[in-house]
Amino acid sequence: MKNIIIILSATLFQMQTLQAQQPRFTEFRTAEEKDSCTWFNKITTVETLKNHYVQLVTSSPDCHTAWVCVQVIDNTTGKLVQTIDLTGYESGGYEWITGGDYNFDGYDDFYLTAGVD
Repeated sequence: MKNIIIILSATLFQMQTLQAQQPRFTEFRTAEEKDSCTWFNKITTVETLKNHYVQLVTSSPDCHTAWVCVQVIDNTTGKLVQTIDLTGYESGGYEWITGGDYNFDGYDDFYLTAGVD
């Protein structure tokens, strides 16, 4: 198993952001979908940061998990602040989002890790 690590910053003041809007994807993957290895554009992993929460959206049309995007949502308003397109990345079904201040700038960052077979 190889690991893929993508480190992204939630320092949203310095990044291009969307006008505050509703999240594009709002449905969570169910246990039945996970067991059957078939789901489309569902939230599979969530990490809460100080001012935002981060959602990983994936699809699995044939038991191979494909990343769709990461949504960054404002904690207080529930509005979408940023979408990070991850189309083309595939994981072995094991993914984690972990938050913290990894570059010591005082802002929360997050990283996305996946196990790949």
